[in-house]
Amino acid sequence: LTFTGKRFAESGLQVRNVLDVACGTGMTIKALQDHGYEVTGVDASAAMLDVARARTAPGTELICLAVPDERLAELGPFDAALVCFDGANYLTGEDALAT
Repeated sequence: LTFTGKRFAESGLQVRNVLDVACGTGMTIKALQDHGYEVTGVDASAAMLDVARARTAPGTELICLAVPDERLAELGPFDAALVCFDGANYLTGEDALAT
């Protein structure tokens, strides 16, 4: 989280509300929540989201959605969005990476 927190600070933006794309089991969500961020998680795997639900703060918004999906734009607004660990591997092609 140190790296992510530094990037948020360097952006000059007041980052409080974060979208975690390909959030998996919620490890990053939990770390961000522990540092005061509000986080929404999106993942294509309902099973991974079940684990995330048990790990994260009660009421955390966790959405089963395969990326890319135009419905991502309807979820916000967010101050920041991240794709951590190997989540970017699930985005295929330049069109997917651009969304």
